[in-house]
Amino acid sequence: VAFDGRLSAPGQVCNITVDNYDGGVQMGTHFREQGYTRALCVTDSRTAVDGERVQGFRSALGGRTVELLEAPTESQARRQFYESHLDQLRSYRAIFALSDACAAELMVFLQEKGLRVPEDLAVAGFDDSPLCRQVYPPLTSVRQDQGERARCAVELLQRFKAGAEAAETITLPVTLVKRRSTVGRLQQRWGRLYP
Repeated sequence: VAFDGRLSAPGQVCNITVDNYDGGVQMGTHFREQGYTRALCVTDSRTAVDGERVQGFRSALGGRTVELLEAPTESQARRQFYESHLDQLRSYRAIFALSDACAAELMVFLQEKGLRVPEDLAVAGFDDSPLCRQVYPPLTSVRQDQGERARCAVELLQRFKAGAEAAETITLPVTLVKRRSTVGRLQQRWGRLYP
């Protein structure tokens, strides 16, 4: 049993993944509803799942501009990268980081540079990890149900132990969780804050 596996010949491997494309669609739709017409996707990974997230995000924004910025994977190098791309980051009003860790780190960096989230720049992530509620403002994210993934994995392993042989891919749904990091100024004035 694999999580997010990309196997050309799966054999007896079952792959459990989430609907990364739909997660991107949900985030792009949310940004569009908030009035954002262009956005930046930031990643520190070249995985296939990140590509699916970007494709979904782009499709939801229609013909609007979505640019991809690939940051280094090492923390110190990533911070230097953000420093060297600060003007580019400032030129956007909305950023979709393709993981919560990347989003939270980027949000802190932007706040250190005097940018207010979400008033100057909306920031969102993917995974809905506990980190989303530990940063300020709380981070909008796409939730993937880790408990359900684990339950599916255990069920598949039990089926294999009982003699099942069919390989399959299970794609689990995701859900957008709206929080304050992407709420527009007008919504804040009228008191419609998200948790």
